[in-house]
Amino acid sequence: MRWMLALALITGCATGPRVGRTPYRPIGGDGYGYSEMRLNDRTIQVSFTAVTPSDAQSGALRRAAELAVQMGADGFTIMSREDGADTIVRKRFVVGRVRRNIPATVLTVNLIQRSEFGSAPPGTMVYDARMLLQQSN
Repeated sequence: MRWMLALALITGCATGPRVGRTPYRPIGGDGYGYSEMRLNDRTIQVSFTAVTPSDAQSGALRRAAELAVQMGADGFTIMSREDGADTIVRKRFVVGRVRRNIPATVLTVNLIQRSEFGSAPPGTMVYDARMLLQQSN
């Protein structure tokens, strides 16, 4: 019985952080994970491909919050959002090529300081990066 508990703990630790059912990490060979591109000093495009659409959305928000904190911002607003699917084609030994669609979310975010939270245009959602990170852990 003890060895089963130890195995479960080791296996759980080995999988690393997750967003729902999707590993939270830089995009890997399996097509899942995040990537980003800095467009200017205050604008970043964040992409997250995942097992489910909700994982893709929450993973993209989490990565945007991490980048905001790393870059010295307190929060961000979403300038544009695209939800869709990335098509991945894999070569398989037995069946040849396999095509699958992986849910993806792409966010273009504008980084802001706390003093700018109140000056966002009406109807614009302002995300507090630190609060978002606390909720995701």
